[in-house]
Amino acid sequence: MPLLWHVLFQYVLRRWPARSRSIIEDMILIRFVRWLRSALPYILMATLFSEGLLAAVAMFIFPPISVGLVFVGLGTIALYVLTGSVLAGIDQVLAKAFGAPVVEC
Repeated sequence: MPLLWHVLFQYVLRRWPARSRSIIEDMILIRFVRWLRSALPYILMATLFSEGLLAAVAMFIFPPISVGLVFVGLGTIALYVLTGSVLAGIDQVLAKAFGAPVVEC
């Protein structure tokens, strides 16, 4: 994993040279990534809640759909873990590239 973040860091440095990027654009990008990281648990909760409501309704219509939605919920949690680690890595790379302090949530 550290190699992936190093490659991404090098890509960011080559993509946006220091003299051609603006500090405001850098901070907007970092704040957007950090907002996504902080909003991700709420997005997960809303998604799981809606899947649960759909499963409760489907239990009376066609019960195998409810069982399938259990596995969809587990897949959603796995996707959350993957997305959270990717966003954390992107946040670290951007913070290092733009000289912002690294925030651990």
